[in-house]
Amino acid sequence: MIILIIAVAISIVVAATRKKAAVNNEPLPKIEKRQENTQSEIRKEFNVIIKQDGKEMKGTAKMTQQGLQVFDENGNCVLDVTDRVTKILGELEIPKTDGFIKNKALLDGDFWFFFSEIKNVDKLIGVKPEDGIVNSLEYYMPSFRVEGDILHWNYNSAYSEKYRPDIKIVYGIY
Repeated sequence: MIILIIAVAISIVVAATRKKAAVNNEPLPKIEKRQENTQSEIRKEFNVIIKQDGKEMKGTAKMTQQGLQVFDENGNCVLDVTDRVTKILGELEIPKTDGFIKNKALLDGDFWFFFSEIKNVDKLIGVKPEDGIVNSLEYYMPSFRVEGDILHWNYNSAYSEKYRPDIKIVYGIY
């Protein structure tokens, strides 16, 4: 009888082991991957508050296909950057002689500049317009022009460099 009980117990253990093995051999069920929408829709219009001259007013900003427009509460366009935005290409110390630089980025847009620094204008203080010397800062400033990828500057004055101020410009394209 003990042998019979041991045989039954062994049979149960063998059967249970086979069931586990059968379960492990079964392919895993396919899990459907749920695709989440990772792209959120870009808002094309939103409300803004415009601050101008210390006053606040409500407005609307509209993203256009190629820029941004902002309208005040009356529907008037107060900002329109739909064509081009400026790009700064660099800052230059302009020597007191005519010259040029080459920058291929000048080919990518229209040239603009501003004087970021003007020094030593005191050289003109007290200069008398004798011998044709003009007591005007504008007379001693260079003019700028772009030809292709070359930025040229030329001084209009035929007079000595000693009256020309030290200047720096920031320049770029739009």
